[in-house]
Amino acid sequence: MFASQLPAGYKFSFTPYLFNTAKHRMSQANSGWVTYYWLKVKAKQVKAEWSVHIYEYEGRSPLSATFGGIEFDDSIKLKELTDLVLNASKEIISRQVNRISVTLPPQVYNNQRFVKAYQAFSDAGYSAFNSQVVASLTVSEHTFKSKIHKSEVKKIKKAEGLGFCFLVESVDSLFQFYDLIAACRRTKGRNLSLTRSQLEEIISYQPDKFHLYSVRHNDKLVAAAICIQLSEEVFYVFYADHLKTYSSVSPIVQLYQGIYEDCQSKGVKILDFGTSPEGSTTNYSLLDFKEYLGSELSLKVTFVYNGGA
Repeated sequence: MFASQLPAGYKFSFTPYLFNTAKHRMSQANSGWVTYYWLKVKAKQVKAEWSVHIYEYEGRSPLSATFGGIEFDDSIKLKELTDLVLNASKEIISRQVNRISVTLPPQVYNNQRFVKAYQAFSDAGYSAFNSQVVASLTVSEHTFKSKIHKSEVKKIKKAEGLGFCFLVESVDSLFQFYDLIAACRRTKGRNLSLTRSQLEEIISYQPDKFHLYSVRHNDKLVAAAICIQLSEEVFYVFYADHLKTYSSVSPIVQLYQGIYEDCQSKGVKILDFGTSPEGSTTNYSLLDFKEYLGSELSLKVTFVYNGGA
């Protein structure tokens, strides 16, 4: 059953990814959200949930995160999911919204859910507006070195031989990490998607979900990564880079090895290296590098509904 309000006593039959939790939504904006549900009345269960931020004439899911979209448990039927999207979209459009955009969780996280969500939005009249390639590594009992290209193995051995050291660090190092990564991006003519203060505020809502990793040489920070644990099974590399002056060593490969090994210890199944955007297309050299790290490729898709068209 479709609902625009959550009745008392209902429990969720699934766990959403961090970006779709109430806490993270509040870190994006503390007002303007509407949430819709699919309920199993007899069991008093929430089988699906979709939150959309409305501002002026546009609805967005997410407002400012890597993805938003509808989340649900595996037992929900495609027709139920489509009915949820149809009913929610009708209610959103009634608020004088004329455009709704939604970015689904990456395909690799759960292919069956991706297929259902993709088809539900398609059947509800949405059009696939944009797609990006996501590079991710399956975390298993096998070593990182066994998964990557032999040229990348050589880089790790070189860094280790020169005394470069991987470290798990505390969130107290956030500013130092952010400044290094931002400086690295500026040398490539790019900027980070968040300011330092914006990132600090987002982390303050769920600090235990953010993890910092480094590679240091003689105590000097030469490579840094800010990662987010999106679920028990998914770890996302949000920001990562290394100083250009150390490109001959490429300490970021050693950095990723350490992150992979920490994921093994945590029982994480997917290490998401993110997309590789270059304007409106793909940064093919960056994507090639991620494939050299043993990545598999999947899609992240954004749908758009033009209600006023």
